Amino acid sequence: MFSRFPSSCANDSGWHTRGNQLPTAKAVEIAAFVDADSIDPVRISDSYYLAADGQVAAKPDALLRKALERSSKVAVAKFAWHGRERLGLLRVREGANVLHSMKWRAAMRSGRAGQAARA
Repeated sequence: MFSRFPSSCANDSGWHTRGNQLPTAKAVEIAAFVDADSIDPVRISDSYYLAADGQVAAKPDALLRKALERSSKVAVAKFAWHGRERLGLLRVREGANVLHSMKWRAAMRSGRAGQAARA
């Protein structure tokens, strides 16, 4: 499952493609390792426990889990879900890799705008 580890994320906007295979269709792409407290919890959405897809993926899965545990970091990642590329947060919980889907920055509403709309 974790077959590619690019050094950076190209942009911060979700994109959809028809007919073309998403680069993250069969892999989770790690964009960065960051401190967990640097992620705004408002951006975190659904959570999924991950498991390696066969023996070939078992070693990278275990290496990623150990690296996250040792560094006390989380991984910002991109993955495909229902034909759309999504932003995610990978972390270790109870000895398993967990993927949290996240909202793209462009999809977030600022607190001030929300307050102004209610006023």
